[in-house]
Order: sequence, then C-alpha cells, then structure tokens
Amino acid sequence: MLSRKVKILAISLFLMGILVSLTGLCIASSIVRYSSDWPPSIDPAVGSEVESVTAQVNLFDPLIFPDTEGNFLPHVAKSWDVSSDGLAYTFYLRAGVKFHNGSELTAEDVKFS
Repeated sequence: MLSRKVKILAISLFLMGILVSLTGLCIASSIVRYSSDWPPSIDPAVGSEVESVTAQVNLFDPLIFPDTEGNFLPHVAKSWDVSSDGLAYTFYLRAGVKFHNGSELTAEDVKFS
C-alpha cells in the first residue's frame, strides 16, 4: 500500500497536470490568425479587392478623404469646385506636397493618375 504522503503527492501532481493542460488550452484558444495575399495591383484605377486597397491606402494620398459620417474632407486638395451640371470638378492642390523623390506634386501629375 502506498503511504498517505505518496497518495497526496500523486493526486497533487495529477491536479497540477490538469491545471497546466487547461491553461495551455486557454492560451491556445486566444490566438487569432490572419493571412493576406500579395496585392494583385497597387494601381488605384485597377485594384479594388482588400489586398490591393490595403496597399493603396498605405502608398497613396487621395485628393479628398471621407470622414466617418460620409462627408468629404480636403487631403491633398485644399478645396474643390463642382460645376452647376455636376459633371466637372476642379481641385485646388495644397502647396508643398512632394513625392518620395522630393519632386513637387503638380496638376499634371494628378491628371496623369
């Protein structure tokens, strides 16, 4: 027969093993995994799926940007006018906006893009 101390030790080790196992399960169940594919296109005129848009948001600055209520706020454009028929938009660019190479943004650059 096992002594009382050995039985208590065995039961304690068994319970500690269960506790460690449950703790491990709790930690494992809180892991969140996310994967994403390489963006098919970083061209804002072409790419519209999640991967491309995620890259575009991090690479490009838009002329205007919507707020959480759907209003458009100035970003690269400081202001804009809309023609009376709603077909023509004129954007006025902020001065001093530069590309990564240091060259200044022009209306021709916006027209090209």
